[in-house]
Amino acid sequence: MTADFDEQRHEPQGDDWQERWTFEAWTNDGAFGAVAAVTLVPHARQAWYWAAVARDARPLLTLVDTELHLPSSSLTLRGAGLWADHVCETPLEHWTVANEAYAVALDDPEEALGAQRGDVVPLGFDLEWEAADDPAELADGYVVSATVTGEILIGDEDLGIDAMGCWRHEWGRLRWPDAPARKPHGLRAPMRIDRSEGAALLVERVANEDGWHEWLRLGAAP
Repeated sequence: MTADFDEQRHEPQGDDWQERWTFEAWTNDGAFGAVAAVTLVPHARQAWYWAAVARDARPLLTLVDTELHLPSSSLTLRGAGLWADHVCETPLEHWTVANEAYAVALDDPEEALGAQRGDVVPLGFDLEWEAADDPAELADGYVVSATVTGEILIGDEDLGIDAMGCWRHEWGRLRWPDAPARKPHGLRAPMRIDRSEGAALLVERVANEDGWHEWLRLGAAP
């Protein structure tokens, strides 16, 4: 498809149609990565939310909720112990991303694909994505390179953020890419998406000095 670079929500087309906004940040030393993503699933009247913070020599902080109500018009999400908002301040130039929630701290990132046994930690984003370049077309949308500033609250810790980043807006019959032949090194922040029919999507995500990389784990349900 040809991206129309429209930041707003699109009209759903078919039962397998989804729409996703992904906001990513990382540092050029590969020691930090953060992400927030909202996926709308209109045919199920649901929204999915995922946020993560990965830091060198620190536990992975992750939260996933795939049972949120589909917002009527905005990208404001509310759930049990979760509030998240994604506001387009200026189309293709500036987004504000915020949340107040509880994440799980995992010493072993692989736990994110299983029982997620870890300490529950308050997590808050107050971040700005400001465009650093014109949008670039993707197969199902577009991506905008950006600078990311603001703060992340982790328990009693206030983490100042000044990082590189991007935001992606995709819609249609969305699929995660297959695993690359040569897997990238970096900070792992995998994600498990439980499906209503009992299956699960296992998505591997890695942050390094080149940004975030993601792919569908072998053997995961489609």
